[in-house]
Amino acid sequence: MNKLATRLRWLARVLSIPLVIIVVAMMSAPDPHQVRPIILPEVIQLSLLAGSVTLGTLVGWWSERLGGIISAASLVLFCLT
Repeated sequence: MNKLATRLRWLARVLSIPLVIIVVAMMSAPDPHQVRPIILPEVIQLSLLAGSVTLGTLVGWWSERLGGIISAASLVLFCLT
């Protein structure tokens, strides 16, 4: 494996840490500028998206391909619903 690939892998791993922190913060903090209340199906949909992207990011630490598949699949499913 060449040096550039190794550096890019570690860069992605390091950048995944703030991503997970931001996702958890967004899911746990209410929006102060909310115009209308979020209905239950939207809460479920957003929770599944955040959870599956976070899971894909964490799995990506050990298996880049599997983590990428999980994250990409969750984004596609979110857009289709």
